[in-house]
Amino acid sequence: MTAFLKDFSMAFIEVGFKYNHYEAWALEKWKWTQPAEAPTANNGELINPVLANPWVLFYVGYYQRDYQKMEPAIESLRGAAYKLLTDQSTSTSLMFYKDLSLITANGEVGGVTWVNDGGLIFTATSTSVTSTGIVTTKTTYYWPNALNAYELIGNVYTLVKARNYGNANVELDWMLNQKVAELREALKVIVIESSTSVTPLEPIEPIDPIIKDPIIPSPPEPILLPDSSTTSSIESTSTLSTTTLPESTTTTTQPDEITLLALDPNNEEGRLVVDSVDVEVVEVTSDYVTYRVVVYLHVEDNAVSNVNAEFQGTELSDSKSVGFLYPDDSLVVESAVSGKVYGSGQVTVSGTVKITYTPSSGPTPNSVGPANDEREITKSYSKTITLDEGVDPSKIYVSIETYDENGDGTVTAGEDVTFKVVVENDNNANVAGVCRIDVRYPISSSDTSTRSFSVSVNAPVGGSATETFGSVHYAWSGTFTYTGECSFDQYTKSFSGSVTVEESDSTDPIVVKMIDVVPTSWPSTARLGDSVEFDVDLVNTYSVDKSVKVKLEVDGTTVNVVETTVAAGSSSGVILIWNVPDDFPGGEYTVKIEAWSRNIGSDDPWNPEDSETKPIQVGHPDLPLIGYLEVYPNPVEAGGNVSVHIVVKNIGSASCFYQGEIALVDDSGAVWWPERDYVLLGPETWPCAILENDYKLINGVLTIASGKTMSEETTFKGLTQNTTLHLKVNGVELASVRINVIQPGPVKASMECKPTVVPLGKPTQCTVHFELKSADTVTLSLEEIDFGGKKVWPNGPSSVIVSEQSVTLTPMNMQGELTITIDIDDELANYYFGERPWDPIDRYIFKESFVGQFAGYTYLVKAKFSNGVTVSDVFAVAEQSGFDEAVDVATKGKAIVSEVTRLSSAGKKFVTVAGKYGKVVNGAMVFVSGFFLVTDLHDWLFAPTPNTGNDGNNIVGG
Repeated sequence: MTAFLKDFSMAFIEVGFKYNHYEAWALEKWKWTQPAEAPTANNGELINPVLANPWVLFYVGYYQRDYQKMEPAIESLRGAAYKLLTDQSTSTSLMFYKDLSLITANGEVGGVTWVNDGGLIFTATSTSVTSTGIVTTKTTYYWPNALNAYELIGNVYTLVKARNYGNANVELDWMLNQKVAELREALKVIVIESSTSVTPLEPIEPIDPIIKDPIIPSPPEPILLPDSSTTSSIESTSTLSTTTLPESTTTTTQPDEITLLALDPNNEEGRLVVDSVDVEVVEVTSDYVTYRVVVYLHVEDNAVSNVNAEFQGTELSDSKSVGFLYPDDSLVVESAVSGKVYGSGQVTVSGTVKITYTPSSGPTPNSVGPANDEREITKSYSKTITLDEGVDPSKIYVSIETYDENGDGTVTAGEDVTFKVVVENDNNANVAGVCRIDVRYPISSSDTSTRSFSVSVNAPVGGSATETFGSVHYAWSGTFTYTGECSFDQYTKSFSGSVTVEESDSTDPIVVKMIDVVPTSWPSTARLGDSVEFDVDLVNTYSVDKSVKVKLEVDGTTVNVVETTVAAGSSSGVILIWNVPDDFPGGEYTVKIEAWSRNIGSDDPWNPEDSETKPIQVGHPDLPLIGYLEVYPNPVEAGGNVSVHIVVKNIGSASCFYQGEIALVDDSGAVWWPERDYVLLGPETWPCAILENDYKLINGVLTIASGKTMSEETTFKGLTQNTTLHLKVNGVELASVRINVIQPGPVKASMECKPTVVPLGKPTQCTVHFELKSADTVTLSLEEIDFGGKKVWPNGPSSVIVSEQSVTLTPMNMQGELTITIDIDDELANYYFGERPWDPIDRYIFKESFVGQFAGYTYLVKAKFSNGVTVSDVFAVAEQSGFDEAVDVATKGKAIVSEVTRLSSAGKKFVTVAGKYGKVVNGAMVFVSGFFLVTDLHDWLFAPTPNTGNDGNNIVGG
C-alpha cells in the first residue's frame, strides 16, 4: 500500500509539471508569434537583475529547508517573471552582484523583444546620484532561457506546494534540488550592451540677504507682521537652488553567504544534464520484442558523484551505478535488456528513468550547504515497435575507430584525430541508416567544446560498411569523451568512448616529472558493487609547494579525481575510490593512477607527472571467481578450427574451495564446453583434503581451491559462422568472446536455425543464406545434411525436408537461400538410434521410439554443398513440456526408470528421482517395479544415448 500511495502522490507531481509545461506553451503561442534572431554579443553574465530580489528570498528559504518561507517567495518570483515575459514590468527593484558587492536600485524596464528558442531581450534603466551629477545606467540583456525558466519556476512551486500539503517523500527534496539547480542556470542573462550618462547638477549660487533700515523706536504702535505671501517669498528666496535634488535609489552592501550562493554566476555546482533518452530495440520476432533504454548524459560546471540510474517500464526493472564524473565528462548509460513484450503487429513500450547524483562545488569536489544534497532527474520514454521486419538488431554491430595524425597509435597534444564508424551486418537484408557522434575536445587548458558529425551508412547482407565522420584537433593533453548512436529505421545502436591525449614530447622544462606516485595499498581484486580504495603517496621533489591533481582510471575511463597540496621536498598520501558498478563486466582490467601538478593558486595548465599502472580482477558479488577467455586464431576461415583458453581464478577466502556448474555457451544457450551428458549427484560439500590439486572439473562441475586458478583449453572444429561464447559459472557470466569467421571463395554462406530450443515432437527450420562476392555465376548443389554427427539426407528419414536442392547466384541475382526442416519425431529417432524389431513390448505395447533420448543435448546441423561450401548451426532439444493424465502413467513410469537406468549405465552411483517425475513415481512405483522392471528391463539397461564425442565440448556431432 505504501508503494501505491507513493506512486499516487508522485502522479500528482507529474500532472503539475505537465500543467506548467502547457502554461509555458501557451505563453509561447501568445508572445513568441514572430520571434527575432538571438543576439551574438556577450559581455558577461549574471542572474537576471529584475528577478534577483525574489530569487534571493526564495533561495534563503531553500538553503534553510524552510518550505513555509519558500512558498510565498516562489509565488513572488513567478509573478515577477510573468510580468517581465509579458512586457508588463515598468518600475521595479533591480539587484546585481558585481565586483564582490551587492547592488540594489530602483529602475525601469522596457524594450522587451521576444527572440528565438524562448529567449527574451529587455532593457533595464537605473539612476544614482554622485557628487558630479545624476548617473543614468541603461543595460540591455539577453535572457536565452526565459521560457524554460518560467516553466521551472512553476515546477519548483509544484514541489514546494506538495511538501507544504504534507507529502513527505524524500524524493521530492531530491527533485527540488535538481529543479533549483536548473532554475539557477536558466535565470542567467547575458549583457549585450551597457551605457552610462551623467546629468550635471545646476550650479548653486548664493542669494544676498534682504537688509532693511533699522526701525527707530516711536510711541507704541502695533507691529505689522508680513502676510503669508511675503513669507513664501522669503522662504523661496532662501532656497539654495531652484533645482530639486533627486534622492539616490542605489545602495551597495556586502552579500552574505546565502545571497552569494544565489547570485554569484561563477559559484558553480556540478550539474548532470540528460541530453536524451532512447529506446534501443534488441530483439524482434513476429510475437514479441525486447529492448533496452539508453541515456545520454554530460556534466557541466563541476564534478558530480554517486550517480545512479533506475529504469522502470514495460517488462523492465533495472538500476545502474556510475560513480564519479568530472566536469565536461559525457557518457552513455544502458539498462539491462527487458523481458519479452508480446503483441501483434506493433507493441508500445514506455517507462521512466530516474537518475540521482550528488553535486560538488568549489575548486575541488567539496562544498557545503544544499550543493551537497542529493538530486534527482526523472525522464520518461516511449516507443512503438513494429514486429518482425526481417532485421534482427542483435546482428548489427557498431564500433568506432580512431586514427591519430602521425599513425603511431598514440595521440599527443597538437595532433588531429580522425573518427570512423564501422557497421557490421549479419542480417539477411541490407541495413541502412545514419550515425551521429558528439566529440568533446579542448579549447584551452581547462575548457572544452563539442563537435558533432553525422554520416549515412549502408551495410550489405553479411558485410560491413566503414564511413568517416571527420577530424578533431586536440591542442591540449587530457582524456576527452565521445558519445553517439546509429539509427536504422526503428533500431538504434549507441556507443561511447574516450581519446587520451598525451603531453607532446619536447625539451620544455614544464614536462619534467618531479612528482612521484608511490602505491601504498593497491587491491588486485574487486567485486561488482564494491567500493575499492587505492592509497598512494605523492612525493614532491620540487623546491616549492605544488597543487597536485590525481586521477584514477579503469581501462581508460576516469572514475575518481582528487586534488591536494604537497609541500616542497615532502610527501602526502591520497586515497582514490572506485565504486564498481553492479553491471560492470567481470574480468581483468587495467588500473592507472596519474598525477599532474601546477603552482598553487595559479590557472596554469596542469603539468603531467608520474603514473602507475597495475591490473585488477573484477568478480561477481555472488561468486568468488573471476575469469577470461582467449581465442586463437581469431578470425578463423570457415571450416577451420579454433582453440579457446578458459581461465577461472578463485579470489575468495571464506572457505577452502568453491564449487559450481561451469559452462561455455553461445547466444542461444547451447553448451559448447565441457562435455557432460549426465548430472553430478552426491555429497553437497567436499572436504578440503580432496583438493590435492588446485581444482577438479568433473561432469561440468568445477571445484576450485581458494586462491587457485583453473586453466583449460578446448578446440572447436569446423566453425562456419560468427559465434559469441559466454563463460558462466552457476549461471553468472564471467567473460565472453566473439569468434569471427571468414568465408573464403566466391560465395559467403551462413545457416540459422529457429527455434534454437526445440521441444520433442516439434520441428526446427534451418535457413541457409547465400551471397555472391564475385562477378561470376555460381551454382551450389546440396550434397549432404548431417544431424548430430549422422548423415540424415539424402537417403534418410522423411523427418528431414529441404525446400531446394540447389541455388544459382548471378551478378543479377546475388542472394539466395534454402531451408532445411528437421522434425524431432519418432521416425528421426528410429533412424538415428536404430529400430529394434525384435522387441515386441516397445513396438506393440508402448508403441514408442527413443525420441525422448534426444532431450537434454545440443546438436550440430551441417549442410554440405558443392564447391566446398559448408555451413552449420546448433540447436538444443528440450524434454516434453508436460505429460498426459493417468492413462499414460505406465508409459511415464517406464520413462522414469529408463532415465534412471540410463544415468546408471553412464556410470552414476548416486541418483535421486525427483522433479517433474516425482508425482508419477509416487503414484505408480508399485506398478512400475512390478511390471516394467520384469518385462522390459533389458530395454532400459541398453537404452541408447547421443554421443558428444571426445572433442571436449557438449555438442553432439561437433
